[in-house]
Amino acid sequence: MKLPRIGLTWSAAIAAALLSVPALAVTLTHDYTLQNTLSDSLGGPALVNNGGTLTASGLMFGPGQGPSVVSALNSDTYTIDMQFHFDDVTGYRRVLDFKDRSSDRGLYIHDGQLVFYPGQLTSSPVIGAGENLDVLVSRNGANGNFVGFVNGTEQVAFNDAGGNAIFDGTGNIAYFFKDDTVHGGEESGGVVTEIKLYSGALDATNSGCTSTGGGAVPEPANVLLVGLSLLGIVGRSSWRRRA
Repeated sequence: MKLPRIGLTWSAAIAAALLSVPALAVTLTHDYTLQNTLSDSLGGPALVNNGGTLTASGLMFGPGQGPSVVSALNSDTYTIDMQFHFDDVTGYRRVLDFKDRSSDRGLYIHDGQLVFYPGQLTSSPVIGAGENLDVLVSRNGANGNFVGFVNGTEQVAFNDAGGNAIFDGTGNIAYFFKDDTVHGGEESGGVVTEIKLYSGALDATNSGCTSTGGGAVPEPANVLLVGLSLLGIVGRSSWRRRA
């Protein structure tokens, strides 16, 4: 059965408001619909299938089988929208790898929360095994601010001064749902139904999302976004991994 593409219904409620204010365009550059194809519907590089099963409903992957893409992203300024579910959300389960699998640092779901290791944790658990998710992350290369949302709710916000969220492997390669080779094993199987890559960055103040629960994630392509800058994002609480 086809999984719902839950991000498609979220932009209408905020489009009118966004069009009425000073704005910054963020453009959809690559769209992987994953309906019996790994191709980019906009003509860019195709996803690489690392062992998953492609169907009309999406790419089914086991632990360690998530897709990857080369030369599709700006290394330090980007917005990525992923629609997927994980079969297992206990412990650490890799969502996005930035360092060509050479570092344990990156984006994870940890016990039902979206987290960036090392980084900040900003909300209570909201994610369940098998739950269809829309995870949107964005990094602004001008100021280093990184934000992450789950179904429109902010869960991660910090200043990435150390460059942990910069794609600096060969070809700016991005691995989805596939863990690094340093620590390894922190992966879940699941299904991904769409991956969208955008030029430009969203900050919490201009994303149309909310930091208090609920809210709307806009479709940034062809929508004018509020032209405000985020004045330094500070994590709500620090945490350590693996005592």
